[in-house]
Amino acid sequence: MATEVSICNKALTSVGANTIISLDDNTTEAILCKAQYSDVRNAVLEEHNWTFATKWIDIPKLANPPLGEYRNAFPLPPEVIRVIFVGEDFDHPEQWQLEQDMIRKDGDTCKCQVLIRETNPNRYSPLFLEALSARLAMEFSLPLTNSATFYDRLANIYEEKM
Repeated sequence: MATEVSICNKALTSVGANTIISLDDNTTEAILCKAQYSDVRNAVLEEHNWTFATKWIDIPKLANPPLGEYRNAFPLPPEVIRVIFVGEDFDHPEQWQLEQDMIRKDGDTCKCQVLIRETNPNRYSPLFLEALSARLAMEFSLPLTNSATFYDRLANIYEEKM
């Protein structure tokens, strides 16, 4: 069973650092994990259409959309980190644009495929866990080892996992 701590510990082990018991430990490693875990997780999620984080949603339109090129606005739920597709037919995609946290388009309905901010590590795929721990190791390497060469090596490992 994956946890934030187990994911961080895998990354810490990769850079030769001490492991942690909790993100609230009073150690350099735990402080780094707590400060960077969520942002790095979100970045890795956003880089790929991970199946565990992909879903279809119907978004209700705003009653009074702001002025703009398109007639209607559909506010994205806060858990959406990226829009993959708008429409119902992949052969005939709709015209739309992302404006702030809204999808703007002329149609009255908005069905779209999105990538959500999945925070439950038990839902992560094995490949995502590998990529996330590799990216965390890369991010931890400079503050913990002060080696740009080691950072570059870990960046290559991360790219290979992606």
